[in-house]
Amino acid sequence: MKIYISTFVLLVSLGLFIFSGCDSATDSKAVSVSTPTLVSPANNDSMISLTPTFKWSGSADKFEIGTDQSISHISYSCNITDSTYTLPASNALLPGSWYYWNVGATSGSSVNWSHTIYGFKTRP
Repeated sequence: MKIYISTFVLLVSLGLFIFSGCDSATDSKAVSVSTPTLVSPANNDSMISLTPTFKWSGSADKFEIGTDQSISHISYSCNITDSTYTLPASNALLPGSWYYWNVGATSGSSVNWSHTIYGFKTRP
């Protein structure tokens, strides 16, 4: 574990110790990134369009949809810039199939994915 201290002032005469910390050797301040919350399609929804519009609250810049609950088999992924995303017709989903989706916000070199993955079934 590394600890970086950008400023260390020792005031011996007053007996005061003042620390001003940062999160890295480059003096950047810690950034708090909240995870987005999925809205729709809601978990376990059915009769969903083959080109659904996905909605979430909070900031997100990554979108993934897959065929398993852990989204380890990704059907489609992309970068996003809004709080909604409509799957393009060129990537339409299969009828009568289960899919699972998630969005995430990039922070440095990692992605903070929503805490839940929602599943839905497309219309027949």
